[in-house]
Amino acid sequence: MDAKSVANKIQALHLQSPQAIELQKVVSIILTEGRNLKTHNNEVNLTWLSQLIGVTRQSFYPGRGSIELREIVKILNDNIASLLPRPTQRPARENMKVSVALHKALAEKEQLKRELLKQQKRWNDLYNERIVVG
Repeated sequence: MDAKSVANKIQALHLQSPQAIELQKVVSIILTEGRNLKTHNNEVNLTWLSQLIGVTRQSFYPGRGSIELREIVKILNDNIASLLPRPTQRPARENMKVSVALHKALAEKEQLKRELLKQQKRWNDLYNERIVVG
């Protein structure tokens, strides 16, 4: 089910609670505009939803808030896989090439760092000898 279908399903609900009506409007706008929902553990982030409509997160739990709020969240969570953006991944071969190049660059950096420290030590030794001798 795509985002517009989920938005239509949520808009079709007949709600009584003012908080649920507000959540219905906000979520429908977000879904129809193609914006992303914030998630936590592959579920809609309840803290984020509560901030959108100005209630506490506890309003989404049984016995503490409207059943209608939980119904909207259930619809979102049931369809969360289709609402999340598809991650674009590079092919594994390209990732491997980048990884190898990164390891080579890091190894070269460490080698240059060791060489620099060695040259600094030589310079310090020469400089200190010159002061002592001269």
